[in-house]
Amino acid sequence: MQKYATQELLVYCKKENISVLAYSPLLGGYYNRSGELPSAYSGDESEANLKELIEIARELGVTPNQVVLAWLRESSFPSIPIIAASTSNQLDENLNALQVELTRDNLNRLSTLGQVR
Repeated sequence: MQKYATQELLVYCKKENISVLAYSPLLGGYYNRSGELPSAYSGDESEANLKELIEIARELGVTPNQVVLAWLRESSFPSIPIIAASTSNQLDENLNALQVELTRDNLNRLSTLGQVR
């Protein structure tokens, strides 16, 4: 149920041009680690979405974190990601996401994962 409420909220924000504050969009660095998804995000659909995210990152030669940040920057709804870095390498990775150019195909694939259009 929460997923659908979130979807409706994002559609509304897009329609009204309201920015979304994306708190911890990198799931505390999870996308760059292997292992199980945090329980709040686990499930068959989440696992399939994660595989697709990793595949897109591999195709672009960047990290999954960079793809997530690039997608938020280029998404159809205004968003402000709140991110943090524990090391200078993480900071560099996050800042280098500004250089990632997603293709129309990448954007379509990513938007389909979250069902936000």
